[in-house]
Formats: sequence, structure tokens, C-alpha cells
Amino acid sequence: MKIISAILIALLLAVAISYVSLYLDYQNLEGEYTLQKSSYEKLQAEQDSLLKNTSTNTRLVNPYGQMAAKPTSNPARPANSNNRIDEFSNLQKENLNRTLEQKYSLLFKTLNLSKQDQEKMRELLLERERILNTNSVGYFTSEADIKSNIEKQQELVAQIDRQIAQLLKPDEVKKYELLKDSAYEQFQMNSFYDQLGDKNTLNEEKKTTLLLSKLEQKQAFADLLKNSAEDITGASAEEKKFLADKMHEALHDYKDNYLRTAKENLTEEQFNVLREYEQKQFDEIWQSLRAGWQIEE
Repeated sequence: MKIISAILIALLLAVAISYVSLYLDYQNLEGEYTLQKSSYEKLQAEQDSLLKNTSTNTRLVNPYGQMAAKPTSNPARPANSNNRIDEFSNLQKENLNRTLEQKYSLLFKTLNLSKQDQEKMRELLLERERILNTNSVGYFTSEADIKSNIEKQQELVAQIDRQIAQLLKPDEVKKYELLKDSAYEQFQMNSFYDQLGDKNTLNEEKKTTLLLSKLEQKQAFADLLKNSAEDITGASAEEKKFLADKMHEALHDYKDNYLRTAKENLTEEQFNVLREYEQKQFDEIWQSLRAGWQIEE
């Protein structure tokens, strides 16, 4: 049970810190294996704007990871099949490029890199997105493989982050750290803007202020979560509840500090819409963490 709990916490941390969580309801599934599947689907849903790594798709064509010569007795691949593969590959490239442009737009606007460094950074960012979208957890993955795959994925991403940091100035590194796993938060903000409608649109300066404020508070909470999760996992039932309550307070601080900034930049009507929307989001975050720590109501 300790091994399973540790693996589940690692999955929840990956969702809470990187990127971000999308929460799905699996009321008709049970047990630890169900929790593994649920975490897997959340990881997939959170990255639903990205498509699978080109090398992964190649393996789907050839399970040995290479395009071996076909025996003459085998029929040639139909032309329309090749066309579908090419079309899918083009969709991958378009989606990845769109992801980079949207996720890092605030950073790209202020960068002053040489053409060579711009190309290098873009290639690193593309590689980072592909790695994050690589399937590291599946229905038939063993517990040991789950842990190993997540560790490998996190190390590869960390290597890329260090390479990118070498290309940037200190203030640019800080902005990159905020934006690199902000896809879900940006999705949330866009959902909020859609709820406001045309009559309550915000200018770009206020949108930037809201997003950066939320990401700064998220980063502070994620750091605390990363440092405390192992203690919570290994604690007794009584200690676990006490430590979890502290984390719940920290989550409230995350929400309240962000909403405090929002209130300074929104009308009363806009703020009320945001507060109601965010309350649901933060409630879901807490329910997900509490389930991973196996804490009862």
C-alpha cells in the first residue's frame, strides 16, 4: 500500500505542478488500480491540445521503432494510408506550434535573442512539449515502470529547462518558469473571459496582470506542496490530517492572494463571476489532493 500510495502521490504532483489538472469523474470504478487509471486520464486530458510524439506514432506503424524493409510478398501500403499519416503529422506540427505561440506569448514579446538562439530555444520548447505528452502511464504499466517512467520524464524535462535558462536573462528565466507549465491556467483564464462576454472584455494589460498573479501564487503553492507531500504520505492518520489541513490553508492563501489582485483590476460584476468560477476550480484541486492522500471527510 505504501508503494501504491507513493506512486499515486507522484502522479498527483505531476498534475498539480506541471502543467495542470483536469478532473474526471469515475464513480463506477474502484480500488488502487482505478486511481492509477484516473490519474492517467487526467494527465491525458490536461494535454489534450497536444498530440503524440512523432517517434511514438512511428512505433505504432512499426512496433520495433524503425521502418524495416517490407518483404516482397507483403502488399504495399495504400497511398491513402500514407496520406493520412502525412496529414496527421502536419496536424501534430500545427498543434505544437500553436501551443508554443499561445503558452509563451508573454515571453516571446519581450525576448531579444539572436536568430540562432531563437531557433535553438524553439526546438527545445518543442522537444519539451513532446516529452510531456509521451505516454508514461498506461493500463498495463507495472507499478515499478510507472515510477521509473515518471522519473525519466521529469529528468528529461529538467534537462531542457536548464538548457533554456542558459539562453535567457534572469528576469526572462523567471517569466519562463511561470509560463512553462501554465497551459491549464491559461485555459481557465480564457474560460473566464468567455463567461464575461463581449460587454465585459478586459484589455491585454489587465489580462497579463491576472495571469501572472495566478501563476506566481500557483508557483508558491506548488513549491510548498512538493516539499510537504512526502511527509504527508508517510505520516500516521492523525499527523496526516494535521499536515493536510496546513496544505488546505496554503491552498486558500493561493486563492485569496490571487483574488485580491483580481479585485483591484476588475469591476464588481467581473470579480463576482471570477470568484464563483475559481471557487469551483480550487474545490476540485483540494478534492483531488485529498483523495491522493487517502484522507476521509
